[in-house]
Amino acid sequence: ELQDKSQELRASATARLQLEKSNSEAIARASAAEQTAAMRAQEIETLRQRTETLLGQKQSELVQAENALRLKNTETQHHAMAWRDKEAAYRKKLDDCRAQIASL
Repeated sequence: ELQDKSQELRASATARLQLEKSNSEAIARASAAEQTAAMRAQEIETLRQRTETLLGQKQSELVQAENALRLKNTETQHHAMAWRDKEAAYRKKLDDCRAQIASL
């Protein structure tokens, strides 16, 4: 009976050691997974910040391009009005010349 008790205690101690080893391994895996998750979270945050920075730059570039386009459009409209005015003046001059020729 003493031998049975001894074997039972050894088996219990072995099981306890095995359980402690398993727990330690599980804790180590959980710790490694936690560190990996923290690194991934940092990478994601870095990427988010870079994305926001790039988005801000691109939005700024877009605003600048839109402003340049508006300015160019305004300049083109002014040039077109000037050309229409010149054309009207030349047409009038041409009509005046035709009238003078006709009166001769």
